[in-house]
Amino acid sequence: METLNVLMLQLPVPNNPATNVPLAAGYLKAYAHAQGLLERVQVDILPRALADHAGDAMLVDAIVARRPQVLGISLYTWNSERSLLVAERARARLPGLLVLVGGPEVQRDNDWVLRHPAVDIAVIGEGEQTFCELLQHLTKNGIPRDLRELEAIPGLALRDASGKICFTAERVALNDLAAVPSPYLLGFLEPASMLMVEISRWCPYACAFCLYGRNMGPRLGNRYFPLERVLAEIAWGRERGATQVHFIEANLNLVPLFRPLMAALADLNADGALALYAELRGEHLTDEAVSMLRRAGLQVAEVGLQTANPLALQVAHRRTDLRKWAAGTRRLQRAGVAIFLDVILGLPADDAAGVAETLDFIAREDLGSYDIFTLQVLPGTATRQQAAEYALEYQARPPYYVLGTDRLPYAELRRLRHTLKRGAGLDPDE
Repeated sequence: METLNVLMLQLPVPNNPATNVPLAAGYLKAYAHAQGLLERVQVDILPRALADHAGDAMLVDAIVARRPQVLGISLYTWNSERSLLVAERARARLPGLLVLVGGPEVQRDNDWVLRHPAVDIAVIGEGEQTFCELLQHLTKNGIPRDLRELEAIPGLALRDASGKICFTAERVALNDLAAVPSPYLLGFLEPASMLMVEISRWCPYACAFCLYGRNMGPRLGNRYFPLERVLAEIAWGRERGATQVHFIEANLNLVPLFRPLMAALADLNADGALALYAELRGEHLTDEAVSMLRRAGLQVAEVGLQTANPLALQVAHRRTDLRKWAAGTRRLQRAGVAIFLDVILGLPADDAAGVAETLDFIAREDLGSYDIFTLQVLPGTATRQQAAEYALEYQARPPYYVLGTDRLPYAELRRLRHTLKRGAGLDPDE
């Protein structure tokens, strides 16, 4: 039987290729390996020397030269337009190329992606099982002439001959992430200065504007990777020259692995060779937790905030105890950790007075510097479902910025953004 040739592509954040670790593609290949599929399928990930630095023409040439039958693309807000343009140009030179897309951009309410002419098949939700079932079908039956042949595979969005989008059954996520081997330890990802390490696919919160795609409700279960595997990945990166570890976890200090992971890293990273970056939940940053984080090597932390307007917090389903949150954030600052503090403009139920209250809160609590962001009304979020209720106008394509609300019309939103950016010492036009 002929080997199926699959090429995976992930393009970087513009001007920041260091963060472009193709972890999703690595997971897909690792799970295919665990399922015994790599004996019949050649899965390659486009090298980062090309993905991170090549222009569009060179990327197209590189894809065409490899002559894949399937091109799999990880789509994020920052790369989706460019990725789909590259795919469209590659398919013009490779008739019959099947373009498969996945990632947080692929949502049932994102017509811009689902109806894009470059897209054949879209994977909705967690991708490992769907990817492998799709590979099994393709190796057995070949590239389908009619995509409706794939309707038995859960987790897909398909476009039929008439252009209608058809959704297959919802994909049930893996109940135990230990089933997914480490792409680092299997040698499927290239060593680099930055190591992206995922801890869990779970969040106990349901913030309306956020899309991690991993909120599995209040119970974590086995939706986290084993401690030994996480430590082995970090050791793997350190041995190969990594200098930064970015934890992919919305609430690192809330997961069961937190204490044993920090204790182990205090030894593994005793010389401070690895600079750790994490997202943390401020209300739970006790003196003990901050001390453990510092001993482990934490240098930069993202602590959110977004707004201190009580009504906007309520509408966003964001359960923040502002007093405890501020106290935890100050503990991090006193420990010498650099803080990323965000204020979002254009949230539902927020207005100029609410933003002013947020900035007053930051000043009163002595929280230091902050950055100003415009709300992105992301596909798949509750905020997008709230759009009519709060008269949200927003871009239909990336980056999905809000253009006005019932309380902040466009002109006021734009003026407020420029004023606050300048006030924070930032260039409003950067």
